[in-house]
Amino acid sequence: MSTTGKLIAPGMLLFIDSLLGAAANWIFWLVISKFTLPSDVGQATTVYSLVALIGTSIQLGLEYPLLKQAHAHKSRLLVTTLGIEVLLSIAALPILLYTTNTLFDKSAQDFIWLAIGILFSSAIGFVTRYMLLGMSDVKSVLLIDVFGNCLKFFMGYVLVLGGYGVYAILVSFLSFNAFVAIASLIILFKRLGIHLEKIRIKFALELTKVGLINTPFKLSKVFIITLSVILLTPFGISNSDIGIFYISIMISIIAGSLASSIAFMVIPASSKIGNDLSATGIRIAIGLTAPIISALIVAPKFILSTIGTQYVTGDTVLLILAMSILPFSITYNAISGFNNNGEYRKIIIIGSIEFLTFLAAFCFLVPINGITGAAVSVLLAFIAASIPSMIWLKSTLSRYVSSTIVAIIAGVTLSYILSLISGSHPLVLVIISFVVTSIIIITLKNIRLVELKEIIEVVTKRKES
Repeated sequence: MSTTGKLIAPGMLLFIDSLLGAAANWIFWLVISKFTLPSDVGQATTVYSLVALIGTSIQLGLEYPLLKQAHAHKSRLLVTTLGIEVLLSIAALPILLYTTNTLFDKSAQDFIWLAIGILFSSAIGFVTRYMLLGMSDVKSVLLIDVFGNCLKFFMGYVLVLGGYGVYAILVSFLSFNAFVAIASLIILFKRLGIHLEKIRIKFALELTKVGLINTPFKLSKVFIITLSVILLTPFGISNSDIGIFYISIMISIIAGSLASSIAFMVIPASSKIGNDLSATGIRIAIGLTAPIISALIVAPKFILSTIGTQYVTGDTVLLILAMSILPFSITYNAISGFNNNGEYRKIIIIGSIEFLTFLAAFCFLVPINGITGAAVSVLLAFIAASIPSMIWLKSTLSRYVSSTIVAIIAGVTLSYILSLISGSHPLVLVIISFVVTSIIIITLKNIRLVELKEIIEVVTKRKES
């Protein structure tokens, strides 16, 4: 398999993992919500969201050194990073306890031990997951996630039928996190051997430094994706509009997950061969994502209607968020390149620009335009972060970005003209825009035919290096 193929294969498998995870999560809530009260779902998701927010914060940006150094340091990296995360989890316990006791009612305090279990298991699972990805073992990650989601569904379903309500939902989340942590630890110990190495302070400080450097960029994504939903309530946005915005942003995130998957796998692939593959990653990521963007722009109302007719009023929101996927993809892959080359100052600047732009735009636009303003805030944040990325990588990005934009515009324009002339069904327009954009991407050599062949092999045969 070619060097490009070695990058595409794990990137595509990780994208498939993202799709399966999203589908499993959707099915879980679809079934569980039928057997529980809305108040139980609300309380469980509130507790879990708090734990997830704290857990994500203490992860820093440690996935990047894990992805970059897994091939070189192996068990030393694993033990040290686990030590860092356990210590940070212990340090975060007072925050979890204080928040639970002060912000939530008494009943939420009954679930504190489950919350603590979720916090620690997710911290361990975070380290082991990215350690496996850093070793290019995406297949193990995929299988662990599949079995973990099956266990989560089984535990949730059985306990909900038993009338355990909130406990059932939180136990199902804990079972998933615990399974991921234990299963991946077993695989890593089997592959690396059990070496309880002494944690070297200097090495731990170096890892923490790189993690902190990547923290602004990581947290900006958390704030944009998660807090954008939470912050709508204080601005007086109705629950129905919040639901529409949530569904729209989840669709856009899933659509952009192919680019982010490739961005992650660029790092271990580059470390393994000793050569920066970020230029190739950017070209392939935006080339593969372009047809998806085109399809979302052409028929946002139709795409939302497949989820539920109550969401179709969010077509403008989805349209705006679809346009944000390209700058999102550019920035994500640029960050991987900067990590590969040790250009840490640029990472801090990009993360800070993205977050501050979002916050300023959100506070200004949401009171005026509601969830449409929130969507515009997301778009502006990603564009603002992509501008310095393109400036610093201009020799790599300019041609690929311009040809990608041309392909998207061509696919959307042709579909729009066709809809005016013949009034074609939205599904037909989606297919046409997807195909036209893909043809132009290949014609302009953003993606070569030999690479397309390798991509098809990965999807159909799961061919690995």
